[in-house]
Amino acid sequence: SVLDEDVAFLDPNKDKSVVYYAPAISKTKSSVYRHAILAIDRSLSKTGAHGLPLMLSGDWNDSLSNIGTGGKGESVWAAQFLHRILHDFIPVCKLRYGKQAKLYQRALNKLEFNINKTWDGLWYPRAYWDDGSVLGSIQNRQCWIDGLVQSWSVISGVATKDRAVKAMSAVDDYLIDWHNGYVRLLTPAFTSSTTSNPGYIVTYPPGTRENGGSYSHNAVWAASAFSKLGDGVRAVGVLDILNPILKTKSRQDVDLYRGEPYVIASDIYTEGQAAGQAGWTWYTGSAADYYKTVIECILGIVIKGGILTLKPCVPSQWRQFDVSYRYKKTTYVIHYDNPNGVETGIGSIQHNGVAVSEIKLVDDKKSHLINVIMAT
Repeated sequence: SVLDEDVAFLDPNKDKSVVYYAPAISKTKSSVYRHAILAIDRSLSKTGAHGLPLMLSGDWNDSLSNIGTGGKGESVWAAQFLHRILHDFIPVCKLRYGKQAKLYQRALNKLEFNINKTWDGLWYPRAYWDDGSVLGSIQNRQCWIDGLVQSWSVISGVATKDRAVKAMSAVDDYLIDWHNGYVRLLTPAFTSSTTSNPGYIVTYPPGTRENGGSYSHNAVWAASAFSKLGDGVRAVGVLDILNPILKTKSRQDVDLYRGEPYVIASDIYTEGQAAGQAGWTWYTGSAADYYKTVIECILGIVIKGGILTLKPCVPSQWRQFDVSYRYKKTTYVIHYDNPNGVETGIGSIQHNGVAVSEIKLVDDKKSHLINVIMAT
């Protein structure tokens, strides 16, 4: 019913591509559902030569602010993101207007085809400039791989299993530094000497923030992608890289990291004298995404419509672990046994001694025991 709530529009400033101001609240209102439809239709309304959404002055990485200012550059990541949105929103449309669902299904199929046409044999490129040249490909001198599009090729469901494995293997090979504890967003970093100016990203020193830093949003998405491939070792390994407690185990660690041990940093510097130092803390949305990834992707706890399903993905050395989940005034204790040291897979689930495949949550104010045996 939240989709039927009326919400006001914001009065836009159409004169500038980038604005910093408090927008005025319009007197015009529409339902949340209608807002979502308008946003999706806006994204689908105009594409570039490769059939992908326009980059304009930036997508998730707003510092790539010059890639598409001419109105022709395209974002491969925005295409993957839109694909995921369409995939998740089509079932909602089917509950309301079948025609809209059919339109979006056709758009999703076309988008998936166009995204996969960009595959360069090694990984997915990041974007296309206004002049049609590619960014994030092995042919580039700077930023010849970007981790964001590799992870989202898996999260979006666009990549085939073979391509997904190859893309994430490239992330492991070129972007993850397990020894020093980095998950670089891209490499090599941009420098001010680049012949084409990708945007204000070049004002960041190499290895800082989006310019090749260990950016936490990107790293959490990498962990999610690894988990979707059933790779619990690398999924949890990436989350450990971000864990501020593990970054501050000794006095030497504290002097290097310089961030609080109880809050995730937005990024960690990867080059120069500041390598290993935390960037901004307390403000990053990746902290919430980190928590969600641990619960849903690692522990495998997913709740939809009052139904709890379990699909854990953990390191093979996790032989036993427990979760206490409070549902309203009722406690569900979930005990996992992993006798054969597998990374993913369920052999059996028992709810209060009764074999089940899923758990219907009830608020009976009692304590429930769920025993999970992992097996391939």
